[in-house]
Amino acid sequence: MPSAACYGCFLHLTGTSADAPALLTTVAQCFRNEDRHDELRRLWGFTLREIACVGSAEAVRDHLDRHQERIAAFGTALGLTLDRRPATDPFFEPGGARTVMQLLAPVKNEYLHTDGTAGERA
Repeated sequence: MPSAACYGCFLHLTGTSADAPALLTTVAQCFRNEDRHDELRRLWGFTLREIACVGSAEAVRDHLDRHQERIAAFGTALGLTLDRRPATDPFFEPGGARTVMQLLAPVKNEYLHTDGTAGERA
């Protein structure tokens, strides 16, 4: 059972190369196997839409910044305050190499409402 929607995007690009960044979007039914369940804030099963940018570090940063503006404007239009924070994958071993890499080179963002509910990842 997938924990993220983007895996298919990366498999789709296997064996390819490009001079320009690739932008892909996908939706998948995803699942978590975690110790805690926090009502509607942290579900074990959920639908996840991801927009993946595969390219240079600069292209990824530009992608994240562009979406920051769009998501902030969307939240404002709905009357919501959303805070952008680096996102990590809780299914990686705490303190393990993958978790450390996500903290050192943040390429995923999570947008949280003031009550802690995650609203969007970019």
